[in-house]
Amino acid sequence: MVWFVFYDNDTVLINDYSKEDRDFQLRFRLALHNAGLKCIEIPYNPYKNKKDCHANGIYINFLQMQQALVIPTFGIKEDDAVIEQFEQLFPEQTILTVDGNDLASEGGLFNCITWNIYQ
Repeated sequence: MVWFVFYDNDTVLINDYSKEDRDFQLRFRLALHNAGLKCIEIPYNPYKNKKDCHANGIYINFLQMQQALVIPTFGIKEDDAVIEQFEQLFPEQTILTVDGNDLASEGGLFNCITWNIYQ
């Protein structure tokens, strides 16, 4: 699972864990804070997944390329809010969406299946 993705040098995109265990939320945010990182929450809704290993509803597992971002959609209410949020966060990049349900049911998404090499 992707826990966070760097947005810039001191800011990370994180899943909105507000429905998760309170102790987990506090420990996670404290670790990020202690690392000097600010957070931007991205909608998160894996709660209807049939198995714990399914990644449906996890939007921060996206693919970022130089001119475009490919974000997963799942046919759920959070899709539209995520698209709008990514358009605001990445105004210089084209936001592309791809149905991620089949891939997510195998346990991963776009970041998981790609390999980036910085040159």
